[in-house]
Amino acid sequence: MDTFGLARDTQSPLRRFVAKFVATMKSRRGGEEVTFSQEQVDAAVKTAVDTANTNRPTGLEGLGEGVKDHPSITRYKSVEELAKGHLELEKTVGLKGTLIPTENSSDEVKAKFFKDIGRPDLAENYSNPELEGLHEGVKNISAEGIKAFKDKAFELGLSEAQAKGIMGWHLKLSSDRLTTWDDTQKIEKDGAITALRGRWGGGYDAKKALVDGLIKKFGNEKLVANLEESGFGSNPDVIELLANVGAQFSEDQLGELGGSNIGMNPEQAKQEISTVTKQIMDTKQDDPIYKELLKKKDSLYKIAYSSGAPA
Repeated sequence: MDTFGLARDTQSPLRRFVAKFVATMKSRRGGEEVTFSQEQVDAAVKTAVDTANTNRPTGLEGLGEGVKDHPSITRYKSVEELAKGHLELEKTVGLKGTLIPTENSSDEVKAKFFKDIGRPDLAENYSNPELEGLHEGVKNISAEGIKAFKDKAFELGLSEAQAKGIMGWHLKLSSDRLTTWDDTQKIEKDGAITALRGRWGGGYDAKKALVDGLIKKFGNEKLVANLEESGFGSNPDVIELLANVGAQFSEDQLGELGGSNIGMNPEQAKQEISTVTKQIMDTKQDDPIYKELLKKKDSLYKIAYSSGAPA
């Protein structure tokens, strides 16, 4: 129904407003009969409605200072809206019934809060970290280290999900760093060995064999194991150092390259003969290692063909 229709409706509250509006306009024009367009009446009605809504009491005017002007109150337009908002808030709080403790809260209040958000009853009840797919250095985390983390997580009130997330993130970060370190070390080591091969040429394998023999001859089992585990025994700088040291020994002192032939069976000795023969062909005759290789080959022959000469 348009505005004129509302004005003609005897039940419409706008009828009195329109009548008053027309009477006012007639008086301003000396009592002459006037007509109004639909737009003029619509504009007048909107102005009246807006004024009425603006001046309409909300029911919140009686609240005290500091309350009625509070942002949590002014967002409501009426007492009814405020009541509805309170009921919804009560439902939300009632879902958990949890109060966030302060620094001055009792241990009982804090313990209840931590339990409500998911902290286990005991520190040892936190799940153990997942180590699959991580670097070996991370997998070696001690039981004491895991216990210390669980104790701290419990002290801070972490939930199971929070503790698991933080531990997983920390272990993954450490694993990635170790993997990056390994990759960097391998690249540097490979580059250094390539450079060493370039300087030594065909004599590299023979000098490397000398180094291995020196380590076995003068080092104990623990040293050999540590060098192999750490990779230090294959470090290019160590190889070059020991090769230079080995070159200073006399042939008799070097013996059979550190006794590396000891314990070989005939088949192993035959396989080693092929390797040593290639090393001899690649080594210059004036190299101190050359004569040692010949002696080693002779020793291998004695093991391989102890029952007679080769066929």
